[in-house]
Amino acid sequence: MKSFVLLLALLLVVNAEEQVKKKGPEGILMCAAAITFGLYCVSLVCRKVRLLSPLKHQIIWNLILTTSFVPLAVTSLVLGTRHTLVSIGFPKSWMGMAWKLHLASGAVFVVLGFFHALWHHGYYTQSLKRLTRPAPRE
Repeated sequence: MKSFVLLLALLLVVNAEEQVKKKGPEGILMCAAAITFGLYCVSLVCRKVRLLSPLKHQIIWNLILTTSFVPLAVTSLVLGTRHTLVSIGFPKSWMGMAWKLHLASGAVFVVLGFFHALWHHGYYTQSLKRLTRPAPRE
């Protein structure tokens, strides 16, 4: 099973490189998502065979989550104010770079959010059960 996960991760990364060459922005999304998924699978296998402790695994992925959020937030501000920035002298070519960085960091952030939801699925199911439970009668 572990070798299958590693092989799948490797195939996703190789396919992601081809996607960037063929499809432009959509390729960037696929590449960032595939690489993140591949790295997660590798780190999960390392955790399962005890090369990484659960704490180190969590620290690594919290750092990756933070480093994907910061460029996502900054590029959101840049793209949201692009007309103002261009009017005060920022080069238009920076907007294209900001867009590509926004797509890539957003894809990483979404993939990590998906894994985060899976990690904590017990919390979410318990919360939903509490919300749907009828209120006690007094």
